[in-house]
Amino acid sequence: MRRLPALLVVSLLLACGAQSGAASAEPPGDDAAPPSDCDYEVKGTCYKDQAAACEAAGCTPDNCAVLESYPMQIECS
Repeated sequence: MRRLPALLVVSLLLACGAQSGAASAEPPGDDAAPPSDCDYEVKGTCYKDQAAACEAAGCTPDNCAVLESYPMQIECS
């Protein structure tokens, strides 16, 4: 009966180890971190200033809203 908990622990450790190895083999996708100098992002492209990001998003200066995130996202309101 004492071997059952030890067997369960070993099984869990092996299962967790197998998952982490598979995940590290995948190339970075949408979860990849943006460059450190990316202040604003619109459709995957970084911009240094708000005016350029708003224009890229198709917003006019009057209806351009900046979402508080990093990098900041633009939304036309």
